[in-house]
Amino acid sequence: MATASLAMRGASRVAAPTRERVRAAAAELGYKRTENTSQTLSPPALRIGIVGGIAVDELLVDPFQVTVIVGLVEALEQARAVPVFLPPADDARHVALMSRVDLDGVVLVHSPDASGSAWAAMSRRALPIVCLEAPREGPVPGIQWRDEDAMRHLCDRILRNGHTEAVVVTLPFGGQYRRHGFVPIPDPARIASSAVRQRLEAVFGSGLTVSRVYESERSAMDEGERAGIAIASLSEPPTVVVCQSDVLAAGVIMGLEREGLQVPLDVSVTGFDGLDLPLIAPRRVTTVVQDGLEKGRRAAAQLLRQIAGDAPVPDDMTLTLREGTTLGPARGFRREEGEPR
Repeated sequence: MATASLAMRGASRVAAPTRERVRAAAAELGYKRTENTSQTLSPPALRIGIVGGIAVDELLVDPFQVTVIVGLVEALEQARAVPVFLPPADDARHVALMSRVDLDGVVLVHSPDASGSAWAAMSRRALPIVCLEAPREGPVPGIQWRDEDAMRHLCDRILRNGHTEAVVVTLPFGGQYRRHGFVPIPDPARIASSAVRQRLEAVFGSGLTVSRVYESERSAMDEGERAGIAIASLSEPPTVVVCQSDVLAAGVIMGLEREGLQVPLDVSVTGFDGLDLPLIAPRRVTTVVQDGLEKGRRAAAQLLRQIAGDAPVPDDMTLTLREGTTLGPARGFRREEGEPR
C-alpha cells in the first residue's frame, strides 16, 4: 500500500501519480523531510497500523491530510516504527485482515463512528489506539482539536461583516454511504464524523441562519467546484459560503466565478485548515489554521507512550483564525465608522 513516507523517498512501489501528489502537496506547504543519517542493522521494533474511513490514495488528495500523515509517519520512523497502511473496513476481507495482521498499535485517521468496522475490529484486539479525530467524550484517546471554538470565532467575524444567512459546504458525514449535493439540514448528533459534527454545531449555534447544507463526497477541488456551481444556480445565492476545508473553499470560489459571481464582492467564502493554495493566488482564503504536521507528530508520540505502558492522556490543540481576502461585507452592508471588522 502506498504511504506518504515511501512517496517522499521516491520508492518505486508507490504509483507515480500518488508519489507526485504527495511531493507536490508537501512542497506547497514548505515541508522538508528530515533525513536520518544513523545506520543500524536492527529491524524496526514496532509495526503501527494506520486506517481511515477511505483508501490511502483518496486520503492523499487533500493537501492538509498529506501534512498530517507525513508528520505521523516521520515521527514513527524516528522511533524505528514501521507504518502499515491498511485498507478501509468496507468489506469482510478488509475486516478479516485487520483481525489478524501483526501490529503493535493503531492510528485511526477518522473518528470511530466514521471508520466503519475498523474501530470494532481493532478494539477487540486490545491494541493501543490513538485517533486523529478523537471525539470529546468517546472510547478512544487521541488528538482533540478545538474545532467548535475556532469555527465560532470565524462565524463571529462573518456576522460582523453583515452576513446573516449562509450555505455550509461540509466534508463527508461519514458512515456507510457517501454522496454529494444539497441535503436536508442535518441533526449534528447523527453525523458520524466528529470534525463535521463539531464544525456544524458551531455554525448552528453562532447566530448565522443556515439556509442550505451541501455535503461533499471528499475534500477535493473538483468537489468544491461542483458545490460552487450548484450554489450559484440557486434562485437567491447566499452572501457567504462556509466551507469545512480550504480545498473545498478554493473549489467553491472557482465554481462561483465560473458562473459569473465575484468573490468576495458578490459572495464571500471561508475555509478551514490554513493552507496556501496557488491555484487561487493571489487570493488567500479566510480560514481557521490548524497545524497538520504537529497533529501527526503528537498522535505518534501519544501512541508510543501507550505502547510503552503509560496511560493515555487528552491532547487538545488550539486553532487560530487567519484573515484572508475572501471574506467581505455582505451586499448592501455598511459598517459603522470605527466598528471592528
